[in-house]
Amino acid sequence: MRFFICFRVLVFIGCTGVFFNGCSIISTCATIVCRDGMVKQGQEAYLNEDYTLSRQIFSQLASREGDAQLQAAGLYGNACIDMIRAENAQAFRTAVKQLLLLPPQLPCRISTCGDQDNAGREALCNPWSRIHPGMLEKALAHGMTLFESERSDITKQFNALYAKQKVYKKERLNMQKKIDSLKLKITALEKLNMDQEARVTDLLHQITVLERIDKERQEQRENP
Repeated sequence: MRFFICFRVLVFIGCTGVFFNGCSIISTCATIVCRDGMVKQGQEAYLNEDYTLSRQIFSQLASREGDAQLQAAGLYGNACIDMIRAENAQAFRTAVKQLLLLPPQLPCRISTCGDQDNAGREALCNPWSRIHPGMLEKALAHGMTLFESERSDITKQFNALYAKQKVYKKERLNMQKKIDSLKLKITALEKLNMDQEARVTDLLHQITVLERIDKERQEQRENP
């Protein structure tokens, strides 16, 4: 179980690396997502555990298809909320799968100060580079708690099954002893039965002999 937990942590670290790598083409004059008021408000609401407000804000941002970075912030925020609101390990895994499905690159507009020729040019870039890492860290901490709880439950179930197995093993041994004891009794009864059959056969033979003798004597009396 520890191996699987470590494996999940490595997956999360890899995911974090994908999200926080620098943009392949980022302008020095581009708007920084973390400084956007609405994004910051959503992040603060999330970190303050006001997930209802945070969800409302990030859902609005996720619908902004015209701004790749704001949309990325919304998608990322909603994914983190899904993870941290997960009630069990399986729900958390499902939320993580949704996070991993987010595209690592989105088309974003590149604008360079003083260079009008490049204004408005679009290119694929990493919009996750300025996302607040504390959100994912908080979600992962919650996930680790869920995994630990799951591990504890599995351990309890295993211990309960092991205890039942010991009881069943003891009962099986007792039943085997009873069976062995019954086998001895059955063997003794079979021997007794064979002895009785032999005795009955002997008695039948004696009766036959006596009947023959009696018949002969009766015939002698009738024919002196």
